[in-house]
Amino acid sequence: MGDSSEKVLTEERRKGLNYVKLSTPDEVDRWKQEPNVLVLTDYFDEGSKECVESAKYLDSLATKYGDKVAILRINVSDSPALKKYARSRGINRFPSMEMHLNGRKMDKVLGSLNYDALENIVSGYVEKIPESIVVRDDFKKPIVVAKQKGELPPGVERVKIPSNAPDLSDRLPNKVLNRSSDAN
Repeated sequence: MGDSSEKVLTEERRKGLNYVKLSTPDEVDRWKQEPNVLVLTDYFDEGSKECVESAKYLDSLATKYGDKVAILRINVSDSPALKKYARSRGINRFPSMEMHLNGRKMDKVLGSLNYDALENIVSGYVEKIPESIVVRDDFKKPIVVAKQKGELPPGVERVKIPSNAPDLSDRLPNKVLNRSSDAN
């Protein structure tokens, strides 16, 4: 039996975005679950000159690293709820950014950076994404990959099947059950 902390590896990942996307907290949370895609969340106020300047940098980074990076922007000036969300994440200055890779927060930048400094940070995390992983761009929903053996995706619970529950497997096609047609 393996150690329960043993990592489960995935051989594929969703393709990142080659553009900067105005986003919502829910969408950011979905992207953060994606394996092997750097998620850069930019919290900005549209009235800030620094935020306007950093947007240009983000466009360049999206073009350069788009297949491995998803750059998502949250406009805190759109609603008090978005500003409250940013503050709940410890962000009280705009622009500010968070970077996540494989569901873990890797970095937080409070305030603006010049392009070279930001590009240096992003490239450092992008280098950690293996080249051998198959890239797919046909996903309608995020891939959900367990990070550890036995771990279930968010919202999924284990249930115990009652011993008197009917066996429905005889109604499934053999190929679903990995049985040859001679086995019946």
